[in-house]
Amino acid sequence: MRAHDIHMGAAIDEKNKIILLTGCIDRNEHSIVLKIKVPSLGEWTIIKAEVNITDQPWYGWQINIGKGATVATTNGIPDLLMSRHFPRATFIPEYNAVAFTGGQPVRPGDAILKYTKLDVKRHEIVLSHNRAVVAEPVLDGTFGKGFPNIEVEVPVTLFDSTAKTVGIL
Repeated sequence: MRAHDIHMGAAIDEKNKIILLTGCIDRNEHSIVLKIKVPSLGEWTIIKAEVNITDQPWYGWQINIGKGATVATTNGIPDLLMSRHFPRATFIPEYNAVAFTGGQPVRPGDAILKYTKLDVKRHEIVLSHNRAVVAEPVLDGTFGKGFPNIEVEVPVTLFDSTAKTVGIL
């Protein structure tokens, strides 16, 4: 299934290598697969927020990172991996996945905020997102594997360091 009407968008500051992503999610029984074009390779900081417009709270979040990107690490420790809602952030290298758990659930109407730094080796980042709607979820890198996918090609606006729009990617 391909979504054309789910509101997701990105703004990219190429000079500072920052990607800002915002959107909303209206279902929990699907993996949401985001495809984001990037203008250059290397380490990118991703700051991502989505509003929960489902009727269930989210107790955890798992992101599986597609080929050509991985969490940036120093000596095997993630350089930046955190969420405002979930105090436990775990990189699962064997699945190239990130799990966010613990803390208070993200209630319907609330926005979740996540940060990570990715090492990008392709001009498109693919991130598969799954939300857990049960308390104490097991997010081991395989959560959501049986869910149908909704693919979202995220519209990207490029900005220069003075916050002037320079184009659409």
